[in-house]
Amino acid sequence: MKLILFFALIGLALLPSCDNTNRRFYPPKLKIENPETGQYSSDGFYADSVKNVFKTRALSKAYMFEVHAYDLGIGLSGIKYSIDVGQGVLQDASGTAFTSNSIAKTDTVQTFLFAPSKSDVYRVSFRAYNHYGVEGDPVTLSLFVFDNLLPEAKLACSADPDPSRGPHAMILDASASYDRDKKYGGDIATYEFTITENGKTHKDRIYAPKRYVQFSDAGVYQASLTVYDNDGAASATVSIDIIAP
Repeated sequence: MKLILFFALIGLALLPSCDNTNRRFYPPKLKIENPETGQYSSDGFYADSVKNVFKTRALSKAYMFEVHAYDLGIGLSGIKYSIDVGQGVLQDASGTAFTSNSIAKTDTVQTFLFAPSKSDVYRVSFRAYNHYGVEGDPVTLSLFVFDNLLPEAKLACSADPDPSRGPHAMILDASASYDRDKKYGGDIATYEFTITENGKTHKDRIYAPKRYVQFSDAGVYQASLTVYDNDGAASATVSIDIIAP
């Protein structure tokens, strides 16, 4: 009886040790999340697209995202990363580049910046490791960085319904114009209207999408429009005939 009790006590003493031994092989899991949209990785993969605006806004040179650790097991000791496709620089939230591919971190949410070298496709992988150095499955950021898309100009005209502006008054309307990368922060910044009347050309670049025109006589006139986005890029110019009553 004493012998049985002795071995039972030994077994109980070994249980925590066995449990820790098993848990050491279960490192933390990771997911990637976009803090602006709330979208996160699925099946270890997160894909996104971003416009290359290197020429205008220095702070936009880097793509911001978060890496979340969960199911920590015995604890998070750090994160390893590798840039598998493309050339770029991984930075912390302050913009400081990492000098090692092993980042000793214990916070469960880490903010990273990735600065791509050019418009291209990039893949950056992350693995968590625990206090025993055991690494988990990778989670991958796939990033497509593309050049600025040109805006699209749209121009229409109609008779001005306001009689106070006099006869032969017309409205040029560019409200339907749009920036093709509006999803990524693009917008129409200015509208350049060009009007030809009796061989003379009048050009105005304004912030509003509508231009009011008073012609001297009824007739057919020409108008053209070029729009510029907030990166300074110009659209193709569109032209229409104006029939002033």
